Amino acid sequence: MNPRAAVLARRRERLVQRSGNLRRTLTREIRAAQPVLAWADRLQDVWLWLRGNPVMAVAGSMALAASRPRRWLG
Repeated sequence: MNPRAAVLARRRERLVQRSGNLRRTLTREIRAAQPVLAWADRLQDVWLWLRGNPVMAVAGSMALAASRPRRWLG
């Protein structure tokens, strides 16, 4: 094997090892962020529902305003 090929082979080995380490780190970080991402998915679902059903959203707001929330809190 010529010297240039040996250098490239060593460099490739280091890059493959580094790539594996980065994949493992990314997997750990994604697992830690899953609860936050789940909440973000729920919020997106609510937002899409509200955009698709604006009449229901307005009706719910009106019902809440008409029911006088101070009674609930007081």
